[in-house]
Amino acid sequence: MDQLARKSNEDIFLSRTPSVVWPSDVMRNDVTTHKNSDSNQILKHILTDIASRSTVHGISNIVSSKSICTRLVWVLAFLACLGLVVYQLVKIFVLYASFPTQTTYKLDRHSEFPSVTVCNNGYAEYDYSYTHLVGNMLVNCKYAQVNGSCETPSSYVSSKYGTCFTFNPPDYLTKLSGLQGGITLELNLETHQQRNIEYGMRFTVHDKNTFPFPFEEGVTVSGGDVGYIAIKSVCLIFKS
Repeated sequence: MDQLARKSNEDIFLSRTPSVVWPSDVMRNDVTTHKNSDSNQILKHILTDIASRSTVHGISNIVSSKSICTRLVWVLAFLACLGLVVYQLVKIFVLYASFPTQTTYKLDRHSEFPSVTVCNNGYAEYDYSYTHLVGNMLVNCKYAQVNGSCETPSSYVSSKYGTCFTFNPPDYLTKLSGLQGGITLELNLETHQQRNIEYGMRFTVHDKNTFPFPFEEGVTVSGGDVGYIAIKSVCLIFKS
């Protein structure tokens, strides 16, 4: 009984003991609250400054508007425009995905031979008032290593190279790759008749019945050298 009475008295004494809050704890809580408040204010100021300087239409007006109604109108307009942009982007991607890309490689054993246009860099002869003649410039021409298989080339006048000559076989189909199935030209530069120091020939390979562009698409082979020009036919078909 004495022990129970003593325990009850201790409980009463402990329950009546007032709680003590030290001043240092109060100061620490105040400092923490003050720091959090300052951080929130700084973050709010930074976000407001970025939004007010934004070049995105509507955001700067939302921040700078003083009236709640005006701000609400700008928010609705911004959300409507944003939704329209997202809708257009989704529509474009869906349309792009509906046209799959398909690449097909096909090996043709008989390919139509293209046209070859030859221009002399020395566009004018020194002794005459006209440009180089094909009879003086062309020494030998052969298709598929067959001598004398070339017909008389057609000519046209280039503003940069003077008279150019196009070798356009009418019905020649190449069956072999490399030199055995191509065209071989032996040309005379007539350097003694040229008035400039650009000694060489300008070659252009293009489709039949098309106008050549030797300056933009041609390849130059200098005098005294042997040039090999390899080509590959590529056909692109775009689905509508």
